[in-house]
Order: sequence, then structure tokens, then C-alpha cells
Amino acid sequence: LILSGILCLIALLFFLLTGRNVKILNDMNPSYYYKELSDVSVHLPSDQFADLSFRNNHAKIKNSYRFESKADCYAVVLAIKSYARQNKIEITRSNTEMVGELRLHNFLYQIGYKPDETGDADLEYIQDRRWYVNVASELVGWMGL
Repeated sequence: LILSGILCLIALLFFLLTGRNVKILNDMNPSYYYKELSDVSVHLPSDQFADLSFRNNHAKIKNSYRFESKADCYAVVLAIKSYARQNKIEITRSNTEMVGELRLHNFLYQIGYKPDETGDADLEYIQDRRWYVNVASELVGWMGL
């Protein structure tokens, strides 16, 4: 009985948090423009611009630590997905996981963990080869941290 109650609570939290994230994503319409063929600048809700570079297996967000709000992170991921669709790049990762990885990068940079590596975020199109990055990204994205 207790176990079923705990499972129901976890499921309820999952659906509430997922629903909130989907609503944020659906309410956004990021605008971006091409700087070069594989370089894009995205206008974010905070009125900043994010510079993205698209490579064979990942998108690089330059100086991603500047984007602290969830809305900015969602706008970056939506722009990556939109660019990918237009340019026939297959992305198998969920929005939640990509937003989570971006926010995880930003958090690690803010606490001073390897700032040379965490200042820019490289978001893989297919799951990261490091399992712990995938798990942490999914959790951060799902919980909306």
C-alpha cells in the first residue's frame, strides 16, 4: 500500500513537471538568423543573443554560462532543433535532456568546475557517450532546475 502510494506520487510529479516543461516549450517561438552556413545567432527571451555552431555530431553554444534562465535555455534548444530539421540533421535526444545538459553546463561553470570546458556547451545530437552526463542531464531537465 505504501509502495503504491509512493509510485503514484512519483508519477504525479513526473506528469506535472513534464507538463510544465512542455508548456514553456510550446509558448516559445525563438527567432534566429544565419551568420554563416553552420553558425546561427538566436535572439533569446532575455534579449541576449546566443551564438550556435553546428558540427557533425553536436551543436556548440558559445559562452553558454551567460544564459541562466530556463526560458533562454529552452529557446536555445528549440533553435537547435529547428535548424536541425531545416538542414536534415537527425537529433534523437529529447528537449528535456538537451535543456538539462545546457543547464548542467551552466551550473558547473558557475561553481567553478573546469570553466575552460564548461563555459561553452556542446550538445550532442545523439546521446552523450558518457552515461553519467545523460542521467544528470535528464534529471536536471526533468526537474526543471
